[in-house]
Amino acid sequence: MSSLRQPALFMVEVGLLDRLTLEMGAGDRGTLGVRAMLAQSSSGRFQFVGGLTDLVTSGEDHLSGRQSPVGEGSRLWARSLWGSRWVDASGGIAARLSEGSVEIIPSVAVKGHITAFLPLSLGWEGQYEEESLRQSLGFGVAWKSLSLGIGFTELQSWIMQKGETGWFGSPPAGARDGRDNPGIWMRASWTIPAAFTNAGAAPGGAARGRRISAEQADSAQVALVDEALTRRSTRRDLAELAVTDQDNPGHRAMLRRQILSGGETARLELWRVALSNQFLREERLQAIATLDIVLCEEDAGMLANLAKDPEALIRQSATRELLRLDNPLARETLEMLAKDPDPAVRNTAALRSQAPQPSAPANP
Repeated sequence: MSSLRQPALFMVEVGLLDRLTLEMGAGDRGTLGVRAMLAQSSSGRFQFVGGLTDLVTSGEDHLSGRQSPVGEGSRLWARSLWGSRWVDASGGIAARLSEGSVEIIPSVAVKGHITAFLPLSLGWEGQYEEESLRQSLGFGVAWKSLSLGIGFTELQSWIMQKGETGWFGSPPAGARDGRDNPGIWMRASWTIPAAFTNAGAAPGGAARGRRISAEQADSAQVALVDEALTRRSTRRDLAELAVTDQDNPGHRAMLRRQILSGGETARLELWRVALSNQFLREERLQAIATLDIVLCEEDAGMLANLAKDPEALIRQSATRELLRLDNPLARETLEMLAKDPDPAVRNTAALRSQAPQPSAPANP
């Protein structure tokens, strides 16, 4: 077993913008990459992401028994993802720079996950590279912004190769090709929340080189400032709601009206706070309670994401809101919440079968 390749990789992911993340890794060699979410469906179930990895060197070349020169092995990739409460699936394609040529690498992946005391996952990934289907199997666990994973690379070699120690033994003598070389991988990832907000982004997606008038520029700047102020005031009022005495309903109602006066910008900020575990739990709960006032059928996808949260109180709040909706996604999510490990969440989800719930309006 001593000849097994056992690369370890520690990754730090830094949010540059809401949809842009910088990846930095240290392992057998250092690695650098960038990832962006290019599109997302209104339900949040479908995403299209892309990025660049191994910009300087590859941190996982040792896994395949090779050492690429600096500047080679970089990959430009794109991937579509579909997610549900229990299963995620994705398919993608990558272009890899190798010895002066470009290699096209298709890939597919499937991951099952559950939320018990901690989010747990089991996943398989296959990619066709160097005229061979390379496979990896892994197990992961997450806690807040930290995630850990361990698994087997070149899965087919683990099953088919028989070494001195048996079927799950050592790689073939002198093997340097990762396709026939079973290995173990380990990964630790720490995600740092976005350091900047969309307020710093260029407005509107105007074409490069397009000229705009001074009035248009001033208007765009004013809109950006207004959006930034609305988001900031929304977070400030949520923080005040989190500490306001429960026996003062008038003040709480005033704060919520003040938040909702920010219109769609405030609504989006409320969802951002509700869905992010980087905020205090009480602030997230207050964001959900405020969204209750303007809840609509299209919010079922957001609530389905909240239903996967590690915090039982967040899942219970999402369950109460789902009871107000009457669409297939809401019903499907409530059926799964009826089997939640937390009894309070299960009991809340069971209310749908006890009495009919009024549906929310199509638009707030």
